[in-house]
Amino acid sequence: MFEEQVMTTESLTARSVTHHAMLYERTIQDAERLEYLLLSAEDDGEGSFMLVQNVGVDVASIDIDAI
Repeated sequence: MFEEQVMTTESLTARSVTHHAMLYERTIQDAERLEYLLLSAEDDGEGSFMLVQNVGVDVASIDIDAI
């Protein structure tokens, strides 16, 4: 669990959002990489809740081409 201060473009005052989060990982078959799933239930303290799902994989500098 962690908290952050959030501001919107409509409001100049920050509000607190509490994240109840869990990070999962698994090995990608036949690869030397991991896949991640971050689930976060966000509570704005005003009765509004949101479930946020983030998916990602390991990235190395060799995976990125600079132009």
